[in-house]
Amino acid sequence: MVVSSELSAFNFFNSIKKDLCKKSLKKYFIFSFVPAPNTIYKNIFKIQNAHYNQINLSDLNAKIVKYYNFGINQNKKIITYNDDLYKLDYLLDESVKSRLMSDHSVGIFLSSGIDSSLVGYYLSIYKKK
Repeated sequence: MVVSSELSAFNFFNSIKKDLCKKSLKKYFIFSFVPAPNTIYKNIFKIQNAHYNQINLSDLNAKIVKYYNFGINQNKKIITYNDDLYKLDYLLDESVKSRLMSDHSVGIFLSSGIDSSLVGYYLSIYKKK
């Protein structure tokens, strides 16, 4: 068993095969990274977020242990896509509206990103009124 924080450490072990994993290679070209638990190599894996590798030193058995839950509560009300969409629309609208109270003209710099485009959209709604 070899444990390392970087894949390059596996190059020092000739006994470990470093065959490329074709599925991981496809994911790399799609996402520009290989999602956990996979790596670019077959049979070499990452430890997922909020997990750690616990190794028993007496028999060298290893197990992955989850130490943190990212706040997903099964008892909470399920929020639909439309609920989120309406909430986002409301928050963006209120945010832009609250910043329009000024003694001077208001303008924005557009960076061609989604955030400045949304601000421009909500600003245009209030400039028509």
